[in-house]
Amino acid sequence: MRRSVAALGFVLVGLSVSPGVATEVEEDCPAVDPFASFLFQRYPAEQKSVFKAQYKPDDPGEEQSGQEGVDRIVRTVLASHRSPCAPVRLVIVHGAADFDARGTAFEDNVSVERAFQAMKEIQAELNPALKAAVEKGEIQDVSVSFTFGGIGSRGAVHKNPTSEADRAENRFVSVRFAHSPAAAPAPEVMPPRESSGAD
Repeated sequence: MRRSVAALGFVLVGLSVSPGVATEVEEDCPAVDPFASFLFQRYPAEQKSVFKAQYKPDDPGEEQSGQEGVDRIVRTVLASHRSPCAPVRLVIVHGAADFDARGTAFEDNVSVERAFQAMKEIQAELNPALKAAVEKGEIQDVSVSFTFGGIGSRGAVHKNPTSEADRAENRFVSVRFAHSPAAAPAPEVMPPRESSGAD
């Protein structure tokens, strides 16, 4: 499958305002740490959907479903747009892949595709929630952009995976926030190419 990616290394996608479905807004302003991330890991081989992964929360406890992780992202972004909070302006999505005999170009492509898919799925959940919150008068500003990139196998948790569990941990997506698009580091993005098979 072919997708084009901006040559400069990142893509910004704005969200517009129109009627949608209501979503709960958290009570306190979230602290947006640019170094903290929402981690979705243990992707099954050949899977790109964030909903097939496991969400690993920062607080101790069991991993949660990908859906629970996306729901938490939506709540955090919504809460940040409540006055007097500092709103999240940019959602940064990075994908990673396991080592593959087909080489780094294949791994890079898979990681970009994984990040792109996660970005689309998060947008599909976030956009209606933002619209609904604006309609209800809970927030006024919904200027949120997205950037995505792939790091191939360079972010591998296990440099010498010996089991499918190790390889699954090497397949992940991280999601971070910034208060301003200018504040976000440009991700290393490799142009996606056609791919098939495991990563």
